[in-house]
Amino acid sequence: MAEFGFTETQEMFRNMVRDFTRRELMPGARERMKQDQFPRELIGKIADAGLLGLRIPEEYGGQMSDIVTNGIACEETGKSDLYPSYIISGGLLAGEVLKLCSEEVQREWMPQIPTGEKRITISITEPDAGSDAVAIKAKAVRQGDDYVLSGEKTSVSLGMQADAVAIWVKTDPAAGAGGVTAFLVPVDLPGIERIPFDDMGFRTVGRASIAMDDVQVPARYRIAEEGQGFYAVMGVFDWLRVILCIQVLSLGEQSVYDAIDYARQRTAFGKPIAKYDAVSFRLVDSLAKIEAIKLLCFKALWLQDQGKRSTKETAMAKSLSPTIAIEACNNAMLTFGHVGYSSDYPVEQRLRDAMGFQFADGTADIQRTILVREIIGKEFVNYR
Repeated sequence: MAEFGFTETQEMFRNMVRDFTRRELMPGARERMKQDQFPRELIGKIADAGLLGLRIPEEYGGQMSDIVTNGIACEETGKSDLYPSYIISGGLLAGEVLKLCSEEVQREWMPQIPTGEKRITISITEPDAGSDAVAIKAKAVRQGDDYVLSGEKTSVSLGMQADAVAIWVKTDPAAGAGGVTAFLVPVDLPGIERIPFDDMGFRTVGRASIAMDDVQVPARYRIAEEGQGFYAVMGVFDWLRVILCIQVLSLGEQSVYDAIDYARQRTAFGKPIAKYDAVSFRLVDSLAKIEAIKLLCFKALWLQDQGKRSTKETAMAKSLSPTIAIEACNNAMLTFGHVGYSSDYPVEQRLRDAMGFQFADGTADIQRTILVREIIGKEFVNYR
């Protein structure tokens, strides 16, 4: 049987990130969760630790590490609060998007990602188009050396903080998926309006809608060739979606370990509540489920590192991980009792954050549709 586990280099990296998280990120995490912005100085520390350029080539100041290593970075930092892990995954996204852009755009943007100077996010969803990405209505019309973009995008994570957004639009509405083109759109261009959401979770990350009113975008900012926007990044979504799974599982895992520490100390009827099976069983059950799905996540990332498809494993992980993480956070809150329901403990914020992952980058329902296609057969998918 082949060796199963992380390499020595990956374990060393994990220990480094874990030490960094405990030293720099966990102190003050509870207070940060209540804010709508993340401290700029901490972004600098995350950049100095080399965590923002993990998919940026070395020539532009990055490291271009393997995909499993990226998952480890997001797993460990996600145990403090959501934002550090999210901007790290944003750096991963930036590297994948920018490598599909012109060399001129790469030279302009890539060096600014590892330093934290610039942040890039992604936008596909529209008010009337979510999982059915081909149904988007936002459009781009070629005019000489530019494209003119119009339409509305919604539910854009980091929408108020990003410096540029990878936006998918229709350049040929009659061509279906073949008519979808992607652009890197700097948010300071004339004609762009951003409106923040007031969400129950994801407070430091934030979401926004983006309205585009005849936004003139130079053709050099096109991502891949015209009409290739839908296909160029589908493989990237397979592993970026797994990163989301790892992030939400980290929220649940850390909540359970916090609850275990509490259960060892809190007494009822003369003994620690951890001695009561009703308390301890639900906590260890949650950890067992988290560990099982986490292994599936890292298998999916490992497959990507081997140049293999992970669509099935990714869909399995995304269909299950938010539900398991929400259950874990809820079990932790039950252990804390009434104090866990207050903002004095981070578990209530983690629970609200975890609920947002049910919608992010594809619901459980659409993941099961993908699984039917992958396992039973495309002809049995009941949506066309």
